[in-house]
Amino acid sequence: MADRQSFDAFYQETMPALFRTMLVTTADRELAADATAEAFAKAWQHWEELRNPRAWVWRVAYHYVKRQGSRGNREVLTAVFDERLDVTAEALATAAPAADESDPDLVKAVADLPAQQRAVVACRYLFGLRPRDVARTLGIDRRTESEHHRRAIKTLKKRLADWEGDA
Repeated sequence: MADRQSFDAFYQETMPALFRTMLVTTADRELAADATAEAFAKAWQHWEELRNPRAWVWRVAYHYVKRQGSRGNREVLTAVFDERLDVTAEALATAAPAADESDPDLVKAVADLPAQQRAVVACRYLFGLRPRDVARTLGIDRRTESEHHRRAIKTLKKRLADWEGDA
């Protein structure tokens, strides 16, 4: 019973953040929900074996998204990884209100980032993964993760400063 209680507590604490992270990563509400559900279903199956369940569920969800794109479904692949994806702040705010509560301009700026940079930012700041866990989850080298993070932060600072200057 203690295992079920600890899993339930983990789910209640982690699920909203994982969903928001996947939503920002994929810009597809249905795919984000499917990936989140898949990750928690598998986490329950392996609950006693997991050492870092937070990173593990993110990795499962992210790989679920990648598998959906690699199964020949060109529409999913394009929607998930197209760097020119048109994601509005309103769409993200509707699907994940907590992501919009802090700053709608920031949500829009993150949505405009290239896919890999958006995934790194979502992993680090929405889901709270450590850089090495982000790199492992995304299947990239730690230095590559760091470079994506650096470029994303530089772009976000510039866009937000530009927007403040326009106000």
